[in-house]
Amino acid sequence: MSEPALVLYFRHHTWAILSGIGIMLLMVLLQFSPLEITQRLLARFDGIIYDNKMRHLIPAKLYDNVSIVIIDIDEKSIKEEGRFPWSRRKVAQLINQLSEAGVIMTAFDVLFSESERHPLDEINTVLQEKSQQIPENLLPLRPVLDADLAMTEAMTEHEVILGTIFQQDEMVRINQLPQNTSLVFQTPEHASSIKHLTYTGFTTSLPALNDVSAGFGFINAINDPDGFIRKGALLIEHGGKFYPSLSVEMARLYMLLDETIILTNEHGEQPVISGLKLGELDISTDARGQVLIPYVGPQRSFPYISATDVLKGTVDPDILSESLAIVGTSAVGLSDLRTTPVGVLYPGVEVHANLLNALIHPENMIARPDWWQGATLLILLIIGLLMAFIYPMLGPLVMLACSLFILMGLIGSNLYLWQKAHLDLPLASSLYLLVFGTLFYFLRGFLMEASSRRQIKGIFDQYVPPAHIDEMLEHPEMATLEGERREMTVLFSDIRSFTSISEKLSANELKNMLNRYFSPITKIIFENQGTIDKYVGDMVMAFWNAPLTDPKHAENCVIAAFEMQRQTALLRDEFWKDHLPQVYVGIGINTGFMNVGDMGSEYRRAYTVLGDAVNLGSRLEGLTKFYGVEILISESTKALCPKILCKTVDKVKVKGKDEAVTIYEPIDTESEESPDKEEVTLHEQGFNAYLEQNWEKALFIFNDLHKRSKNTQLYSMYIERIDALKSQQLPADWDGSFTHTSK
Repeated sequence: MSEPALVLYFRHHTWAILSGIGIMLLMVLLQFSPLEITQRLLARFDGIIYDNKMRHLIPAKLYDNVSIVIIDIDEKSIKEEGRFPWSRRKVAQLINQLSEAGVIMTAFDVLFSESERHPLDEINTVLQEKSQQIPENLLPLRPVLDADLAMTEAMTEHEVILGTIFQQDEMVRINQLPQNTSLVFQTPEHASSIKHLTYTGFTTSLPALNDVSAGFGFINAINDPDGFIRKGALLIEHGGKFYPSLSVEMARLYMLLDETIILTNEHGEQPVISGLKLGELDISTDARGQVLIPYVGPQRSFPYISATDVLKGTVDPDILSESLAIVGTSAVGLSDLRTTPVGVLYPGVEVHANLLNALIHPENMIARPDWWQGATLLILLIIGLLMAFIYPMLGPLVMLACSLFILMGLIGSNLYLWQKAHLDLPLASSLYLLVFGTLFYFLRGFLMEASSRRQIKGIFDQYVPPAHIDEMLEHPEMATLEGERREMTVLFSDIRSFTSISEKLSANELKNMLNRYFSPITKIIFENQGTIDKYVGDMVMAFWNAPLTDPKHAENCVIAAFEMQRQTALLRDEFWKDHLPQVYVGIGINTGFMNVGDMGSEYRRAYTVLGDAVNLGSRLEGLTKFYGVEILISESTKALCPKILCKTVDKVKVKGKDEAVTIYEPIDTESEESPDKEEVTLHEQGFNAYLEQNWEKALFIFNDLHKRSKNTQLYSMYIERIDALKSQQLPADWDGSFTHTSK
């Protein structure tokens, strides 16, 4: 092209060229921006790409020289051995059976943080109520009947590794954290300078068990912002000391190593973690001691053995011989199912197995190289400048062909690095630039050619398909049960003291009573736009806003809860007349983003919801008895129920959650004539005084409410709590939250 023609070209397409360069610079800024919202946007798209590569181009494999097996506390085991947690005596039997079968070592993805109550103590409690003493001839049986001692003795004879959970709450320090001597720095002077993710609280097993264990490691799951587990932490810092993960500790002991060495690099003047050294193996990590987990496949890629089969001795010895066993659970009711790139109902214990397999065989490891930022910047510049200077003169078909060629080049090179070098490079910003740049020049070209709106719409339809929810509303016949993530409200309802009720009735009487209870309760849920998720024994789980949308899902759920309690009161009268036990229920409600869809296996599926928001709803139901209330809702639910009169119950941290949540008791639909409005107003004044540490005012109000309120349990609790707190020196950041350590 001659110079006059070139000048003419730039003059004619100046706006298009500058716009293309502007799009490129915008994407560069988005890629390297410190803003959380932009990082989340790119990370989510990169996460989807990563998940598909991990799912369809699995980089890792299993090896014959090391057998990793999962001892599964599954539904079958719970059915045959009883509800979990089991007696330590049964756990001791499991350890012995595994060792006898030839297992090299056994690790537990389970905590043993509380002592098991001794049978003699149970007997003594009963006898003391009758002013009697335990016979002396029974006292020599104490060590024989001590289940904790039985497990300790089993662990003494076999190589067992226990788990620990670290938490971001210094108030949670359950049992005594064992001293770790297996992690050492290659450069000792860096130990005090490393800036690492620090945990202030922990829950670990009983000291007597930790003392005889071969080692211990943390079992924390590291979630990405979208809830997926793509990374695993190999070490965590607490109190200035570093502790290994369960997988790292298993790998160290398997390799017969005395220590695991922490490798560091200088990053400017600040040392950062660069990896771990296990014997002759170097494991590269990011600066937070994390690695991308190279999953070997979907759920059950590792051998699963039901724990009850081990206990009964029905397992083929060849399967367990010379193996590394990790004891965990795949049972839905035990809440250890995770969302991973290779499955959304993935047992947490198998995450540890994948990480252990990678540590023993680091050639499986996937890594994001240190130079990824420079490579990403170079790719953005090449694509952006190419589009800015070339695309303005191309027709639609040629432009599309170029974009497809660039797209195939990006994807092909990315997959090549993944397959051949086990390197993961982000693609989101490059693909965004390519798509948005292509769309921009497509739109410009069609506008300049005065194309019809139908042509423009046709182009956009190829790249922006209608949202799934719009399809369902506009075309009900096309509605599916495909999985999706949306804001929903979940309800858990449970009959209190159901075990004692069931013991008083025959199987047929119990069935008939539950049928009489569930029928009207289910009708109430349906009439208020709810969907039944499941019945588990005496428990009802329901959710709102799926599969059909319900803008008032939180309010409808709370109204349903009111009606359920009123119906339960009517049923109590009917049951009383029929000489049946009295029925009281507790209801927990939470609103948040949840995964909903048709989930399960090829043998059994169910339309259900999963996620942390679901777990919180279950926890709230469990807290109703603690606070002596019938219904508890979260602050996210209350925010969507402006017409519901609510009373603040507490600010809590439930088990498994680090952040405090304010919980409320819904009283009635909001109205000026509500007879409870005055009491709620007074209660809020007392609760605010409690948060402000104005103990005298809070005590005065709660004592007054204790005399006039029906719920004396709640105010008795606050009176006792304030009496304990006012004599303590509270930390400066005390926010009034109370930590619940049980589910």
